[in-house]
Amino acid sequence: MYEILLEVLPNQEINVMLDNVEYILTIQTIKDMTIISITRDNEIILTSQKCVPFILLINYKYLTKGGNFIFDCQDSEYPFWTKFGEKHRLYYLSDEELQELQENVN
Repeated sequence: MYEILLEVLPNQEINVMLDNVEYILTIQTIKDMTIISITRDNEIILTSQKCVPFILLINYKYLTKGGNFIFDCQDSEYPFWTKFGEKHRLYYLSDEELQELQENVN
């Protein structure tokens, strides 16, 4: 699991290379909601999705290519920029980690 370092800003764009895949994560705040758009190797795979804690951000396996992202938030709060890096963290999980997680759930 790899933590994506978020700045304490309401709107930000993060470029990161993970498992030989280039991702661009665009995080925006609309009122009291955090939304995310994800581009993978110059292909848009997710647009303006509401961020929910402990739920994989890329909903469909066919859209993943090496892993997925998840917010971990204390007290089951929804991700919000004022708590990024402190109580609200964004993680990348590789395919292997996702498989292990799925095996532990079943």
